[in-house]
Amino acid sequence: MPVILEVKNDNADNAFKQACKYYWRLIQSLEEGYTQKTHLSCLLLCLNTSHLRIANAFYNRNYLIEGLTKISLDCFKSIEPKRIQIIGRILLALKKALLDDECEMSFKYEEKLTENKFVYVVETINNDCSDIPKLLVVKFVTSYGLDVYKSYADKDIASKVYGYKNINCDWKIVTMEYLSDYKLLIDLSLETNQKIELQKKIKNAVQKMHSERLIYDDLWECNILYKKKEEKNGDGNIQVKIIDFNWGEKEEVVRYPPRLNPIISWPLDIKINQPIK
Repeated sequence: MPVILEVKNDNADNAFKQACKYYWRLIQSLEEGYTQKTHLSCLLLCLNTSHLRIANAFYNRNYLIEGLTKISLDCFKSIEPKRIQIIGRILLALKKALLDDECEMSFKYEEKLTENKFVYVVETINNDCSDIPKLLVVKFVTSYGLDVYKSYADKDIASKVYGYKNINCDWKIVTMEYLSDYKLLIDLSLETNQKIELQKKIKNAVQKMHSERLIYDDLWECNILYKKKEEKNGDGNIQVKIIDFNWGEKEEVVRYPPRLNPIISWPLDIKINQPIK
């Protein structure tokens, strides 16, 4: 979340007015599609000689400003350390509030899912987050298309993301939903009509991402999960999840690899390290 800090050496409300102007300039400097999608929530921290004012700015065709707190500092004029102390306490409380949606999680390793990758099923221990399941999947990677992954997950095409963190050098840890009731596409056991439905679901999932200019360039059988969901009327419904987003990215950001596997039927006009469109 962006933060705008404005400090004025006067008693008027000029710091708050100036912070609002800066927020409006920030909106104008960004693409309209981005601001409409994200709503660009922003904190305004405004400090003058008499008050500390904190507000939240929000954009939805017009920008809205909601005051969160306004603390008078006049009673501490003669004791400067006291003024600094009260400001520090307020900012510390603000920090805790902003990070309140995070929780610390411990887990123990239960099973390694693949031989050639660092992917494990884990069981959470002393979990402070009530909405996190007991079993999760933890993956250690050097690159990951988190934006693509989240976009797939929001559309229920991928497992839920519960955590992502840089841990050491280029390594990252991704914590995600464990899809224990799904099967790999390589273990396909479906009727002909179910296979046709499955093919449509996969095609629709990819088209949704392409419409948002997102590229998933690792669409193999081993990265597609499915399950048959029995409906009340007895008909089977196929559900699809896509996994392994190590190389997912936005269009023209991700590139073809420096070596093209000759076993794969690549398009004729592509080149190594060329941006994928």
